[in-house]
Formats: sequence, structure tokens, C-alpha cells
Amino acid sequence: MGYKRWAPTREQVALLKALFAFGIRNPNREQVHEIATKLKVYGEIGEYSVYCWFQNYGYREQQRCLKRNTVTTSYSPIPLLPPFMDDLSRTPPSVPDRVTLDLFPIPPVPEKIEIPPVFRFQVKPPSVELSLRLPSADE
Repeated sequence: MGYKRWAPTREQVALLKALFAFGIRNPNREQVHEIATKLKVYGEIGEYSVYCWFQNYGYREQQRCLKRNTVTTSYSPIPLLPPFMDDLSRTPPSVPDRVTLDLFPIPPVPEKIEIPPVFRFQVKPPSVELSLRLPSADE
């Protein structure tokens, strides 16, 4: 059995639009659950459908506002080139010569490598004698 696409009823759309106009733009999980529960009175609806409706409707509203603002607003076109390109007789701004940056400097290698002195071993091995002491009365 495949997924059945949600088809909102007029009442559901009217209530969703009213909530959007009221200021609910991006409802949290609790709000989505509550909205879906209340809209089930008017027909089948899932929480994901409510979430998607707010996402899509908000995007469409944004596009409508942008379209209205661009149609009604008269403005001068934005220049495509920077101002210094208007007058080509002017000399272009000077660009410094390319310089290689020393991002990873190589540390100097010492010419003389110092070898640590040789360890001196004890000629006479340490004593392995054990001395046994009887516990004293103090302890």
C-alpha cells in the first residue's frame, strides 16, 4: 500500500492561514502536534503535513512579498561593474607585485650535531648482600 498524499479541506486551510496570519511561522513539535490534533476534526491530517504546510506556505508568502516589492518599486538598475570601470581612460588601481608568503618557514638546520657523552657504567657492581635485622623493641 502506497503513501496517500494529504488533501487539505477548506476548513483546514482556513485555520492554517489564520494561524500563520496570527504569527505562527515555524511551529515547534508541541505546537504541530496540537494543531494537527485540532485539525483532525475537519479531516485526516498528520503532524508532518502540518509541518510541511507551514514551511511551504511561509516560503510562498516570502516569494509573493518579493514579487510585489519588485513590481511596485521603481529603482535604478544596479551597476554590474564597479565604479572605476565606468571611465576606462583612467588608469586602473595599482596592484602590488605578487609576493610569496612564508606560510611554512623551514627551521634552520644546525651544521654541527652534538652527540651526548657516553654513559659511564659502574665498574664495581652494587652489593647484593642482605642484612637481616631483628625488630627492635621500639617498633
